[in-house]
Amino acid sequence: MRVPDRVLALFLFLVSVAVYLPSIEGEFVFDDRTQIEGNQLIQRPEYFGKALRSDVFAFRSESHLDGGVYWRPGFVAWLITNYRLFGIDPAGWHITSLLVYGLAVILAFYVVLRVGGSQMLAACAALLFALHPVHVESVAWISGVTDPLLAIFYFSSLLLIFRLREKPTLGRWAAALGVFACALLVKEPAIFFPLLAVVAFRQRWGSQEEGRESW
Repeated sequence: MRVPDRVLALFLFLVSVAVYLPSIEGEFVFDDRTQIEGNQLIQRPEYFGKALRSDVFAFRSESHLDGGVYWRPGFVAWLITNYRLFGIDPAGWHITSLLVYGLAVILAFYVVLRVGGSQMLAACAALLFALHPVHVESVAWISGVTDPLLAIFYFSSLLLIFRLREKPTLGRWAAALGVFACALLVKEPAIFFPLLAVVAFRQRWGSQEEGRESW
């Protein structure tokens, strides 16, 4: 008997959250201490506009201009939102990181399903994604949340593009491009998304010649 996809997705979410549940007890470390605890740009409302226009590390200088090379307004908006909710209590920040990661795992599951993978293959791929130790830093380290955030927008845009293939509408185009724009505003590797989308399309709907797909 086939297990409903939603049940499997919920299971994967719970597993991914349970594995990293001990991280909730963690403190601010490394960049967290300056990027969150010592960052007036995300703490004071009068600086919010400047924070969104500036480099992620603009808070390091009094002029807020000599920061670095990372413009990530989506990530900065995430920092501002979390600070408004939790202040400098790291537990709340860790909880939101866990929720984001769990959602990324669910979306990974559905992406594999949509490119033609079986339910078992999709579940195994998402479970591997959830449990792979390479993700420890991205989940347990608060400032590493850029990776799960990027994954959410990446996978969401890909799923929306798949829906475009079924029925192209202006609304779906706008949604897919809007979510992709959010990915670009979170972390730089999003620029490779168009290539990923092309490969996924060819894998899922590539033309067949002599019984074989062209790619």
